[in-house]
Parts: sequence; structure tokens; C-alpha cells
Amino acid sequence: MNNIQNLAQKVPALADFSEDALKGFIRRGRILKADKGTVIIHEGRPGHGIFICLEGTLTVRRQVFDRFPVFANLQAGDLFGEIALLTGEPSTATLITSTDCLLLLLPTKEIKNSMANGDPIMFTLLRKVVSTIQERTLTTISRMVDVYGSPQRHLPLFERMYRRSKGTANTTES
Repeated sequence: MNNIQNLAQKVPALADFSEDALKGFIRRGRILKADKGTVIIHEGRPGHGIFICLEGTLTVRRQVFDRFPVFANLQAGDLFGEIALLTGEPSTATLITSTDCLLLLLPTKEIKNSMANGDPIMFTLLRKVVSTIQERTLTTISRMVDVYGSPQRHLPLFERMYRRSKGTANTTES
């Protein structure tokens, strides 16, 4: 537990936790060791909870038409799995270990129970999760502007893609 606790103390999302709170948080989770090349999350499948990378690196990939490009690389200190947890929808990306990894998984059921009981640690973690989502969204928007130029020019395409993803696309659109 000491090695795990030492690694967890370095995670920005857990930095404000007291020693006792951090120990309790770790006890609620599951420690996972994953070899290089292990798929941790499958795009389109139900999520398992929030993962925190304690050691190693992971690659985030997403199916785009017939391709499977790398969207991001995660490292020790990063968390993932939050989108499926918060939306209740299937996972939006596939995460594969790029190196051997040590992960802390806080299962969905544990998070929901803690939230129902008003656990302040869980609210602190979820604040960090929302900040992470906001940061990733702004980074994505910035990259899209760099690649595609003004968002206004491509808004009709993105709107059609969004409607199709929700199954509301007009079949006469091209």
C-alpha cells in the first residue's frame, strides 16, 4: 500500500487529499497491473469507472470512419474513463497501454455509492474530473482550429455528424 500511496500522492487530481483520505480512496479502488499492449477500455462498450494512471503510458484511439488514429497519449497522473461514467453512455474511445502500467480503478458502483452518501472526497475528485474534461475540450478545439481553420466554415458538417451520431439525421442530406 505504501508504494501505491506514494504514487497516488503525485497525481494532481488527488494532491489535495489528506493522508487518511488518500488511504481511504485507494482502499475503495482496485489496483490493476497491465502489460504493454493491453486494451483497458474498448470504444463502444460500457465503462467501468474512473481510472487513474499511477505508472506507465497509454494511447487513446478512436474509430474515425475506417481509421483508428491516436487522439492522445496519457501518462502517470492522468485520469480517464470519466466520460462514460458521467454520461452513462458507452466509452467514447479505446485506451491501450503503451508500456507496462499500474492503474487505480475506482468502480462506477463505488463512485455512485460515495456520491449518494455525500462523500466530500468524491465531490473533490469530480471537480478535478470536470476540469480535466474542460481542458481536453479546449485542447481539442484549439487543434481543430489549427487543422481546419475557422469553426464557422465547418459547422454544417459537424452538425450533420452530430445528428447522425444521435440517429436523427435527415436521410435526404448529403
